[in-house]
Amino acid sequence: MKKNILICNVGNRDVQFAQGENEFPKNNFREVSKKIYGQYEEKKENLHFPIITTILLDLTKRIKKLNIHEILLIATDQNPPHFSDTLYSAQLIRKYLLDTKDDRKIWGGYLNQLKKPKIIAMQNNPSNMDDMYKFYSEQLPQILGDLDQYQNIFFSITGGTPAMNTMLMIHGINVGKDKAQIVYVPNKSGRSRNLNITGRMLLENHLLTIRQNIQHFEYHSAIQYLENNQEFFASRFPIKMLQNLICIFKYAFLRISFQFGEALEFIGHFSESRDDASLENLYDYIRDLTEHNVDDHVDKYMAELYWNINMLYSKGQFIDVCLRLFRFQEQSLREFVKRKLGVVLDEKVINQEWLKNNTGLRAYLEKSKIRYQGTITRATLQETANYYIQNQESALNPILSKINLFDELSTLRNNCIGAHGFSGITEEKMYELMQNKFKLDAIEDFKEALFSTMKEIYTAIFENDELLTENQYEQMNQVIFKQLDKMSKVEVE
Repeated sequence: MKKNILICNVGNRDVQFAQGENEFPKNNFREVSKKIYGQYEEKKENLHFPIITTILLDLTKRIKKLNIHEILLIATDQNPPHFSDTLYSAQLIRKYLLDTKDDRKIWGGYLNQLKKPKIIAMQNNPSNMDDMYKFYSEQLPQILGDLDQYQNIFFSITGGTPAMNTMLMIHGINVGKDKAQIVYVPNKSGRSRNLNITGRMLLENHLLTIRQNIQHFEYHSAIQYLENNQEFFASRFPIKMLQNLICIFKYAFLRISFQFGEALEFIGHFSESRDDASLENLYDYIRDLTEHNVDDHVDKYMAELYWNINMLYSKGQFIDVCLRLFRFQEQSLREFVKRKLGVVLDEKVINQEWLKNNTGLRAYLEKSKIRYQGTITRATLQETANYYIQNQESALNPILSKINLFDELSTLRNNCIGAHGFSGITEEKMYELMQNKFKLDAIEDFKEALFSTMKEIYTAIFENDELLTENQYEQMNQVIFKQLDKMSKVEVE
């Protein structure tokens, strides 16, 4: 059975006299409450506990069959002692609850499962925001432990200082998540209220976490987060809205994994209006990458690769960056010899009929001991390009030289865990190998030099850089953010 817990800040208004002067003297609160605690049996008929009594009675009226299993009282016991400390006030509350918890006339049986209330006494200054931030951020996770054991976690922010109540509210929501309910008793109202901001803060916290995942292209993490908190989201949003969100997350995850066919299926399931131009563009762009062979849309494939490398670089995944750079180089060489030099290529080989009529190239490759009859390798493409540059296309040498720059990283690539070894790759290692080629003085300039070189290669080959002017993945994220913005505007309890 899951339990319900009430966590209360205790202040100077939590214990009062039932008759005569209502409040304990504030300038001597600690000593007076200590004295009365020592005289509890004699004084109890004249004591009143307005805040916790109001909260408990209202909760049991509002929530059917609610049993409160645990109560935690947070009081002050400063070092050195302060006249306003509430330690003995908390002890009076605990004494009262233990005395009356089985009294059905007072509680209607809702406290008969209550354990002995616990008291945590802080020694810090309760008016210091920084101290209170540290106290509640450290204490609440330890107090609550596994959230699965709770049905409800109630936080009372009526007693205590403003700093105590602010931090109990903030960390209560952060730690308690969708189990958290913030309650308070407005002064002299005699009734408790649930703070309406609770649901809104929970939602904003959830959406902020998802946004941060999306900003860092962690789409799989966003999917898992949504699924792990499905109870919270399902109770607040239409199921179709959540299904749409998961579909677009999966589209993004599959797209960055180059699983374009599967990505197209998920964006096709998206039930929002296809009149949305940005959504339509996502659909059409991927459709071009799946309904035709690579040669028909190789410019789009290479642009996708360019932005994929950019994304991985921003995440510091340099092994994947290096591996994809060689894929970029390989396809650049292929397109260079085909588009700029006129070499006829079949899917994976040089067209042998064409090669028979180009005896000079064939002789050059044989002399260079380059295999040209089987699957095309990077070396085959490079030597083919060298032959034409040396004999008739010297004007194209600058672009070939840029393509060949990536050879500097070959040893790094070959020895890494993604190829033939167990080594890692860092930005620093890549920079050290490319620094002289790029003529750089600082590592901070490396990323710009790298992507500028890739863009120059792409533009020279395709004579157009339109697909590299705007970050395709950032555009994809903007579509997702638009959906999250819609969710943030939904009214929540």
